[in-house]
Amino acid sequence: MIKIIEPYFSFDDIEADFKKIFSSGVFTKGKYNIELRKQLCQFTNNQNSYLTTSATTALYISLMALNLPRGSLVGVSDFTWPASAYVIAQAGLKPIMVDVDVDTFNVSIDTLSEVEEDIKALIFVDALGNTSNIDEIYSYCIENNIFLIEDAACSFGSKVNEKNIGSYSDVSCVSFHPRKLLNSGEGGCIVTNNEKLSEVLEIQLNVGASLSSNKLFPDFVDMGYNYRLPELQCAMISHQIKIIESIVLSRHKIYADYCNSLLPLGFKSQKFNTNTLSNIQSAVFVVPETIKRDELIIFLRDRGVESILGTYSLS
Repeated sequence: MIKIIEPYFSFDDIEADFKKIFSSGVFTKGKYNIELRKQLCQFTNNQNSYLTTSATTALYISLMALNLPRGSLVGVSDFTWPASAYVIAQAGLKPIMVDVDVDTFNVSIDTLSEVEEDIKALIFVDALGNTSNIDEIYSYCIENNIFLIEDAACSFGSKVNEKNIGSYSDVSCVSFHPRKLLNSGEGGCIVTNNEKLSEVLEIQLNVGASLSSNKLFPDFVDMGYNYRLPELQCAMISHQIKIIESIVLSRHKIYADYCNSLLPLGFKSQKFNTNTLSNIQSAVFVVPETIKRDELIIFLRDRGVESILGTYSLS
């Protein structure tokens, strides 16, 4: 079976790190946790990073940290995994679906400017790894006082203007799910340069505790969450960050082969802006009108090729 994606590491790559963790007896909030947070900051050029149990919990805690009035309107890309919108409702806010560009599958200036409601924040989804338009959207959000959350679940390793994810948003949320290029089974992270938000995240992601160097015990000053990422998973991610650029390069080569074979048959590939380097988290094509998508998925499966629909139209 040709799988949609497989891990880019083996047990041999991380065995030594696992042995160190078991030998230390520290399975959470240890040196691998600290080191991974540093790596994430360095790679994305952000001052702050926070580890979570998934991109979904990263999105949720980012929304909660904004402390918006209950019922506030939050825009979200209409073409995405449902969790991108679930978290808005779960945070006591109201999701407003924002249409996407037919070529990039991302929110654009044109689609966002058509939204009539007064949204307070926007979750911009890097559709299937594609970060096209986010630089323009960020400028628009700054001008219109809209807080921009980048749902970068799929896009670690993608770039806009040669800058990594997290460069054109107030906060970015990443996934470490097995379908992603960085895979620890489950997990996620938040990266941000917003210091005010970081102060809130530092407390809330520490179960609401504020630490002080001159006190023996912490003060619990806010509600908090237990969304920790264990040391074993941190070791797995840390290894993969070191090879992420070679992973992206290899996926571009495979994607080029798919394009060479499928475009002449009438398939249409996802568009990437000229200033965008996608990590090709998924090789995505619009199926010709003469072919039924679901029948094609079954046809390919019966011949040992795994495929799936791109993602969902939430509205």
